[in-house]
Amino acid sequence: MSIKFKVKIGLVLALVMLAILPIYNLSQSYSSEDFKFDRATLFNIDKLITPFQRMVYSLGISLNAKQVYIGQDGWIYLGDQYASTVSTRRTGLTESEKKRAIQLNEGLVLWDQFLKSKGVKAFFIMMGPDKATIYPEHLPNWANATQLTRTDALFYKGDSGLIFDTRIPLLLTKHDFDKRVYYKTDTHWNDLGAWIAFQAFISSLVEKNMIEGLWLNDAQVQLVQTNNRAGGDLSNFLRLRNHLADEEPILKIDIGVDINVEQVEFKTGEKKSSGGNPRIGSPTTPLLVINDKALNDKKVLWLRDSFGTAASPYMSATFTNVLQIHYGHVNTQVMLELVEKFEPDYVFITAVERQLATLNIGLRDQPPQFSFLKSHHMTNSVASSFSGLNHLEEKDGHYSVTDKRDPFVVFSLEDAVKTKDYTKVGFNLECANELQEVNIQLFWHKEGDPYFNEKNSLRFKASTGEITLNLSANKIWREAEVITP
Repeated sequence: MSIKFKVKIGLVLALVMLAILPIYNLSQSYSSEDFKFDRATLFNIDKLITPFQRMVYSLGISLNAKQVYIGQDGWIYLGDQYASTVSTRRTGLTESEKKRAIQLNEGLVLWDQFLKSKGVKAFFIMMGPDKATIYPEHLPNWANATQLTRTDALFYKGDSGLIFDTRIPLLLTKHDFDKRVYYKTDTHWNDLGAWIAFQAFISSLVEKNMIEGLWLNDAQVQLVQTNNRAGGDLSNFLRLRNHLADEEPILKIDIGVDINVEQVEFKTGEKKSSGGNPRIGSPTTPLLVINDKALNDKKVLWLRDSFGTAASPYMSATFTNVLQIHYGHVNTQVMLELVEKFEPDYVFITAVERQLATLNIGLRDQPPQFSFLKSHHMTNSVASSFSGLNHLEEKDGHYSVTDKRDPFVVFSLEDAVKTKDYTKVGFNLECANELQEVNIQLFWHKEGDPYFNEKNSLRFKASTGEITLNLSANKIWREAEVITP
């Protein structure tokens, strides 16, 4: 059926509805005491939306096309209102989207380096593809992508290697089962799709020696049956949730012991629930999920969205402690607090494709460009010697400020150092007059530069005590490559 024909049918049906709408509303509400004989009341379409949508659904017509549109064989897809998913598929890759992909990957590299400086062993993203990406064959012809998309740019524009592309395993294996891996009437993958993606994600990290231990395998996760269910979130947009059906593949996890997870509010320690291994919706506050019978005694900080719901039982079966929160409720400060208090072994993000491509994953801002370490101990160090000072007085290796107008002290290194090998700078600070913090600026002399400059420097506040700065997450320090004596 052509688009022009569908438009004509839709216009005819709309005119018919407008003609009968006043009569219908009068017959339904005329006896009501609060009935008003005005235009708004006579042409109120609320009661007719569902029956009218049912009537035109088989024609592929959506009454709410901005939110959802109808594909072939009854499949429903998310509309352009959400991250312009339709437009971007049709127009191809733009220059601004290429730049955004580079920006995201550069930011992820900084976060990776920063998290490693905090003891995190692995930081990776598991992308949940949009449904249109995995089932393009059910799209209407006009909605198919013919060029590279903004998602493709994530993997070839400054690829950080920190995003795992689950499109590949899902596209390769979706026909290996007689069940779908996404719902027809919902935006999300189902338990089967989540399992395929989760298994491929974890396997890739094991192959890279990024994580260790025991992992769920095909023998431990089995498709046991398929149930019928009501329509999903997309059918709800059409007000057809109770008029459309979908299927629910049921998978059983068997790790040899009963799984009984405990859900605890992380900030307060309050127990929320316990028992079984349920799907867990996206928490808006940090939720600690504990399974003392998990395959691995590891702690995971998991920033996620609703694509993590179907994957949550697999995560709980694998890791003893999983701290979950929707990334929409995470900013840099929240991230730092969670890392400091929880001290995770791994940090994972599960984000749907459209949010990842638009940088809407909670880590839009870069991490701190340095961090204070608890220990002053440095295993690899290089000798340095006093070289000069200004408005300071030196006595027995201690330097005291004599004038607040631009005081500084210069130290020379005995040998040039590579910034990738040396990332920590240590010193001891004593503040007089009960000062709480002191403004400090650290300069380094990049090889090839004739003198110190503002570009190769770092401003920070420090308080009394033994201080160690970790510069591994500082982009300018890394780019200097070599610091000369």
